[in-house]
Amino acid sequence: MKKIAFFLLSFFLLFEPHTLFALTKAEFAYMWDSSPMFRDIVTQEKALWMEIVAIAARDRRSLRHLREEQREWVTYGLDEEALIFVRRGIPPVAAYTKAFERRVAHLKRERNTLLRRGENFRPLTAREYDELVRISPGFRRAERALEQHWEKLCSLCVSAEQKASYERDQEEWVRTGRDAAARAHCMRGMTREKAYIMASEERLRYMTQQIAQLKAKDLALKKSKKKNSTERPAKRAPKKEAAAAQASSEKKMRDHEDKVLAKLREIDL
Repeated sequence: MKKIAFFLLSFFLLFEPHTLFALTKAEFAYMWDSSPMFRDIVTQEKALWMEIVAIAARDRRSLRHLREEQREWVTYGLDEEALIFVRRGIPPVAAYTKAFERRVAHLKRERNTLLRRGENFRPLTAREYDELVRISPGFRRAERALEQHWEKLCSLCVSAEQKASYERDQEEWVRTGRDAAARAHCMRGMTREKAYIMASEERLRYMTQQIAQLKAKDLALKKSKKKNSTERPAKRAPKKEAAAAQASSEKKMRDHEDKVLAKLREIDL
């Protein structure tokens, strides 16, 4: 049955191009059910469009323009692009898949353009953060490394005040610092996902430096304690040597005085 439907759809698309401008729900449902690739690319296109709407929500003029463009693409552009591929001999399902792929590429460019504008940047919500951890291996890897470094940093703190200072700094970064860093990267042309990965990696490098500094201080403290413990017994030896030297000097003075007195006695005699 699916083969018959596919043949009929191919026939109409090839020989009756005008039917492309009125793709029915049944034809779309057939493509959705029969092609995982078509289903995936349509899902991507929908998610991208929703993200663009959310990003451009503060800019009404841009949002109105984008909605008009999207409406025109859905009404005419999709079918016109698919027709180009069909006339090249590509099957209808693959043709529409390619048309959606081109649209996804276009929407990604639009999203990146919006994100380059600082006023259109939208910080991650808690739900979006969890979703990004789930779908992005790079972001997930960076966040796990941050958790491990944070535990290591806390374990190296030598006082409650020092730990509290690091905790305040970390809370400030989680609340505003990460979003500020990601916004700066987005304005340089990065995607939102890549921007947040870069922000986490920068924080990771900062924590690595802090850990190295704490380790260096701890090592210097241990060396200082060890040096003090080895030098304490040695401090008594110089005191003994000084006392002996002083006694020897006094003895020499007395001997010299005795010799002088003996010579004087000889002169008197």
